[in-house]
Amino acid sequence: MVRKGSETAAVPASAAAAGQPASRVPESAASTSTPGTSVPAAPSTGSADTSAAASVVAAQTGLAQAPAASAAATTASAPASLSGTASGERSLADALAALPPVAQSTPRYKDGTYSGWGSSRHGDIEATIVIDGGRITVSRISMCLTRYSCSWIAPLPPQVLARQSGNVDYVSGATESAIAFYDAIAESLRKAK
Repeated sequence: MVRKGSETAAVPASAAAAGQPASRVPESAASTSTPGTSVPAAPSTGSADTSAAASVVAAQTGLAQAPAASAAATTASAPASLSGTASGERSLADALAALPPVAQSTPRYKDGTYSGWGSSRHGDIEATIVIDGGRITVSRISMCLTRYSCSWIAPLPPQVLARQSGNVDYVSGATESAIAFYDAIAESLRKAK
């Protein structure tokens, strides 16, 4: 059964079988009641919710909301397109339309494939990145000329993707190779600007 205030309506078996939520069944469609099956009513979407949403938008846009005492005066003096509701508040759509447009961000990097070298006393590392849509989409160690295996710094290329920068963690036991990788990525990103 669905309870709304003091009204009670039963949920038809056809609505339950169709997988419809009980709170969405209109009371006029309720025909039978099933004992012991009460469902809490859905939250109201009345004017209080709309008023609260309009208050938030008004606060963010700097639009003042009319006090309840002068609502009638505001409604009478404001044009119909601005009066919105009967209480004199601007409608949510009006307030959203008044927001400034969102600026399109320019891509941080030029699209393409870029390589760079980093050096350490143990050897050199070449790193390659691919930029697509201004974002780093591929990062890899393309050449490893160190005397130690580059498997020690294999976790670093995914960090470049996740952070969208060359700021990678140091690797204990392979600090100089990690710094050489960082230098290689930094050179690649300089080329991509």
